[in-house]
Amino acid sequence: MTQQNPNAQTKQPDSIFDVTCSKGHVSYFDKYLVCPSHGSVMREVVERGNEKLDVLYLKCDQCGEEMIVHVNCKGYK
Repeated sequence: MTQQNPNAQTKQPDSIFDVTCSKGHVSYFDKYLVCPSHGSVMREVVERGNEKLDVLYLKCDQCGEEMIVHVNCKGYK
């Protein structure tokens, strides 16, 4: 699983998102790296209304805690 610094160059600035684990650590992820279905991130897809959301299982950058994150990966797969 690859994590990205929010200052790193990306194709779109809104591709970076942050997640806070239960211990208060903030980790930054790039949708271009975690959203592709051929990547190493475990995932599920759920439907919310007319929209499909990816449920990504990401690890905290600092403590390694697994975080379950709902992300709209549309356009990043």
